[in-house]
Amino acid sequence: MSLIKSSMALVGLVVWFFNALPVATAASFDKYLVAPLGTVSAPGAFTPFLVKTSDSNNALYLNLYYGNDLNLPLVALSPDAGFSFDEYSFSAALVGDFSSISDFSNINQTISWTPYVVPPNTTHLSVAVLLNVVISYDEHGNPNLGTNISHYCVTAPCTLTQILFTASRGQPQRMTTLNGNQIEVVPVQIRLDGTPWATYYFGYGVGLVAAEAFSIQLYAPSFSPVSLPPPKVDGTVVEYVNTLDFPNAPSGHYFYASDPAEQATVDAGGAGKFVRTGRTFASGGFVPVCRFYGSMSPGPNSHFFTASASECDGLKAAQVTPTPTSTQQWNFEGNGFYSVTPVADAQGQMRCMAGTQPVYRAYNNAYPKSGGKNPWDSNHRYSTLSADIDEMISKGWASEGIVLCAPR
Repeated sequence: MSLIKSSMALVGLVVWFFNALPVATAASFDKYLVAPLGTVSAPGAFTPFLVKTSDSNNALYLNLYYGNDLNLPLVALSPDAGFSFDEYSFSAALVGDFSSISDFSNINQTISWTPYVVPPNTTHLSVAVLLNVVISYDEHGNPNLGTNISHYCVTAPCTLTQILFTASRGQPQRMTTLNGNQIEVVPVQIRLDGTPWATYYFGYGVGLVAAEAFSIQLYAPSFSPVSLPPPKVDGTVVEYVNTLDFPNAPSGHYFYASDPAEQATVDAGGAGKFVRTGRTFASGGFVPVCRFYGSMSPGPNSHFFTASASECDGLKAAQVTPTPTSTQQWNFEGNGFYSVTPVADAQGQMRCMAGTQPVYRAYNNAYPKSGGKNPWDSNHRYSTLSADIDEMISKGWASEGIVLCAPR
């Protein structure tokens, strides 16, 4: 079933509109600096993952360790996992250290990240360039990144020659690891005297995952992710079903809520006669799950969730604003939660990474491939149990395979 076609299904029994429920919002910028930052209390709390450096045919581990007087976490590239300061060798490329400081108002947060650069033709001399990333929040709670300027002395004494480093944050984007996993990253571009010097990519829920170096004046390690660590659990996605308000639809309509406030609203009857099925799966991962809703009229009076960039972008591109009164469409509501995308194996079968379990999706065939239209709105069911999908197929639904990978 084409996703675009499914969005054009006939309107079924329209009973409720979800606009009164909490709207999903974008993740705070500090979610991309979770590790190896602030929340890490011990080296063992950070799971090293593989990266590939531009000057090596071998994959290295991006490791976290403690090796300074302030006991702040440092990041280094090493051929061994579980890298510690005592084992440090100058053959490993030091990436930087991190600290997290909040001011007394708890409104602004300063993230101090110290990337290390090495002047050319030296092997044991590292020079730190301090970069302060200042996060402030506007009246809507949206994070903003401030830019600080740091000085790096090319020659001694410093007063003779100084060059300026500035930093700016780009918009979130997706990055694909060498083994096919996807992660949402925020690029932080560092300029040296206004010229691009290096770009560091911070992944959602992980921290630093990749870097590109452009400078010929200074050395900065370039690396890209080979794999990702097992995802952390953010929360619980609760499944609801409503058969009373959607009598024409086979097995009713299913809805999924990850926000506790929204779950409380649905539990209290604030969204119609939706009840819990007892099924849940964990939220958490590396990419946002786009959340769409149609409308009461002309519809579809249903929600749709996808972690696929192509599905999400396709529906966004097809969306007309303001919402049409006579043409059905899916309207983007924001990010419902975060999850992991499956990866196709050599046979083209979708598989989930270690530490996750498959989430299958079924479609109620409101707009069947055979043509014609059924008298109900499009709706989808998501489940970690293949038996649930088999049950839906027996009632006329269509299986759409593995679409998410939920952390275990």
